[in-house]
Order: sequence, then structure tokens, then C-alpha cells
Amino acid sequence: MDDRGNFLHPPSIDDELDEFIRVAYGIKVPRKVITPGHKAPFHFIADLFFERVKNALGFASRAAGKTFSVALLNHLDMIFKPKCEIASAGAVLTQADKCYRYFREFNQQSWFRDLSERYRAVTGISFYDERLSLKSYTQYGNGAYLEIITGSEKGLRSPHPHKARIDEIDLIEWDVLQTGLSMAHSGPNIRGQNVFTSTRQLSQGSMQALLDAAAEKGIEVYEWNIWEILEKCPRRCMNDPEFGDCSVQQFCQGRAHHCEGFFKIDDFIDKVRLIDRDKFETEWLNKKPSRHRLVYHMFETSRHIMTPERLFQKYRMRYPDPAWYRIGGIDFGAAPGHPFVYLQLVQLPDGAWLIYFEYIAEQRLIRDHAKMIKSSPMWRPNMLIFADWDAQDRLELKSAGVPTKRAIKGPSSVNMGIDYISELLNGYPPKFDPRLYVWHECSGTAREWGIYSWPVGADGKPDRRGNPEKRYDHTSDATRMALFSLKRRPTGLYRGRNISGI
Repeated sequence: MDDRGNFLHPPSIDDELDEFIRVAYGIKVPRKVITPGHKAPFHFIADLFFERVKNALGFASRAAGKTFSVALLNHLDMIFKPKCEIASAGAVLTQADKCYRYFREFNQQSWFRDLSERYRAVTGISFYDERLSLKSYTQYGNGAYLEIITGSEKGLRSPHPHKARIDEIDLIEWDVLQTGLSMAHSGPNIRGQNVFTSTRQLSQGSMQALLDAAAEKGIEVYEWNIWEILEKCPRRCMNDPEFGDCSVQQFCQGRAHHCEGFFKIDDFIDKVRLIDRDKFETEWLNKKPSRHRLVYHMFETSRHIMTPERLFQKYRMRYPDPAWYRIGGIDFGAAPGHPFVYLQLVQLPDGAWLIYFEYIAEQRLIRDHAKMIKSSPMWRPNMLIFADWDAQDRLELKSAGVPTKRAIKGPSSVNMGIDYISELLNGYPPKFDPRLYVWHECSGTAREWGIYSWPVGADGKPDRRGNPEKRYDHTSDATRMALFSLKRRPTGLYRGRNISGI
């Protein structure tokens, strides 16, 4: 160190950084790439530490060291980059806490305590004082600090650090994640960086959305899976003197003999043998999730999203005619993660339905929802709106000028309604054109329908005997209550223009 506590010879190339990590932390971060097109975890850490990239997405399998790598990167940046400001977030607080635990363990290592003492001897200032370190905030004597935040709208909106790192983004709603896409800003001698990490569990979740937009947004993708983190297998594939023929040889095909990671070979074999193959391929090989768990697996963007251009091709109109018949659907909610949803549906000239308007909001009063409903496109006081059964909320809506009808609801009606919506999405013979579309601006509906799933049974397969998971079901519920309730009314499906007082 010089007399101001700056390091005279910090790591300046990959090999020096690798050596420092191995000697100081006792960690060998995998550097070998097994799968073509992938990058090893060390490349992810090195490129960010040396600031070769501004925005990065770490796309990795389960147990691949994503959170550990972020914690290590946080520690390295704070040691070697004076006044570096870092905000580290998790999709949930427990995920952020896990990253902080790794970080705190680094602070407790003997070499780091020695470094802190040398820093005090040179500058008269303690480099790290555990008594002054809080769970949500840690600052070093060189001015660098780390703030632990949650991946919520409020958490992602407040800080503007040099380094923003968000873990497990697939568990964060896409609209919320938008707030964290550009948190970081550059400072003197420090390049601003936005870093995201996650597995991909959902076929149309936030992780997939960011992967799809990475090139357009200038985000470098670092992908690694089990092959980049698996330790070298010492066994023979066939006729091993201790283990005999390998039970996963057909799956592995000898690749494990070339690996140089840390994940134990015994645990790898157990995973391959015991868990559902689809789940293993999704969470451990980074393959795109199968759609077999989705309630509306037939929903396809190319087939069911309606645009002005497509509407014009079918009906010679770029927007729905104000005279076309409309109904509404409401799913009550207020708490975080359980929003209030209002959908307006339009019946097209051929009898198909179009979800044309969506309103999704949390933690607002019923009278505020009523104002938004009444200001929605082409809303009419006599429009038929089917709502959830909450009597008090329906009464408050009525007093605010939005009368509703109680939707058909019950354990059996949920699955019957799902079957009906599925029929509409599939279409009827002979053409099988969809009988239900989603307007291109209704992004919340389209996203939820790509996530809404059946629970998984003990055999790893979708369990369709009961009801779907109570997650990402709000727009689905509003749609089902509107269309299935209308179908079960004595008048059945109405086709044509609005009739006053229907």
C-alpha cells in the first residue's frame, strides 16, 4: 500500500485475479468451458471486475454459484475500487441475505483482518469495523460501500450506485424489474454496471424476457450450466471396479471426465436419477422450460396476440368498433402480489372475443379502481361486468357508479371455466381459428398466461386433479369469470351490438 492505503499492484489481468482469488479466498472458480457458446463463471467475474462490460446477465443453472459469484465480486470491487458504491438485491429478502452472508464470511477471513490492520497502520483508519457494519449497509475505510436491498419497486427505485446487482430476476415481476434495468451510474474511475443473475424457471417469465431483449438493450449474456461447475469424474463409464456401469452414462456421454468445477459427482448422479427429467433439463441444463405445466399451454404470442394490423386484415378496422358488444371481468385484490384486475372484453364480428383493455393495480382504494374503470376506453354504465364474490367490494364499486354481477364461482366451476377458456384459445372446427385473442397492449395478461401453471405432484408431473397454483392467476381469473359466467347465463353468447339495459 501507499501512504493513502491504495494497493500498489492490484490484479490487472485474468491470471492475476485468478491467483488472488485462489490464494486469498481459497476458492478455485471454474474457468473451463464445456458447452459450446457458454462462458465459465470466472469469465463472468473477471469481465465485470475489469469493467470490460457495462451490463451483464448471468444465466446459470441451480447450484451454479450465481449468488456466491456476486458476493465475491462485491468484495473484490470494494477492496480494490475506493469509493465504489454497490447495491445488491435479491428477488426476495432471503436471497439478498444469502449474498450478504457470503460477503460477511469473506470479511471474517484471517487474511482480510490482516489487510485491515495494515490499512490502519498506514492510514490511521480502520478498513473494516464489524461493530459499525449493519446487515443492510457495510462501508470500508476506502469509502466503498455495499447496500442490501430487496427486488421490489421501492427497493429498486431508491439507490443509484456505481454497481447494481440483482439476483434471481425470474422471481421478479417484469414491470418491477424495469425499474432496476438502469439503476447504475458511472463515477470517477468507476464504470457503472447493471448486473442480473438467475436460473430460468418460467417459459415467459422475466428471465426469458430479458434474454430476448439482451441484444437490443446491450446486455452481455454469460451462460453456464452443470457441465461448467461439475467436478471431474474419476469413474469409468462402464465396468468401473467400484461402481460398475454408470447409471447416467447415456445422459452424460463422458462429458464429466472433462469438467473442472466444484459440484460433487455423487450429487450430480443423484440429481439425474431421482428428479423429473424435464425439471432437470430446465434447472440444471438451462433448457427452455416445457409448456406442459402451463394451464393455457396452447396460448401462443404469434397466434393469439391481436394487433391493429391483424385486426385490419380480418375486419378492415384497426381498432374495435365502439358499437361492438363488450363485457368486463374483475378479480379483487389489494395486497402486494395480489392485485385488483379489471379486463374489458370485446366480441368481434365473427363471435370471437378480444381482451382489449387491462387495468392491474395494487394497494389502492375501491373508489380509485372505480374511477379507472369508468375512464377506460368505451366504458358504458350499462356494460355487464362479472366480479368476484366479495360483497363489500362489489357494494363499494356500485356506490361509485360501477355495478357488477356476481360471477359463477366454486371449486368445480374453476376447472369447467378453464376448459371453456382453453376451447376458445384452441378454436372450433373446421378452421380452428382462435375464439379468444389478447390485444397487444395488454402485456400483463399475456405474461401471466405464459406462467399460470398446474402444481407438480410427487412424480414431478403436473397435477391437474385440483386447481392451478394460486400465482399469476389474476388476469386468468378475471377472464374466466367474465366469459364463463356469460356462457352460463340464460341468454348465452350474445352476438351483435350493445343493447341498453342488457
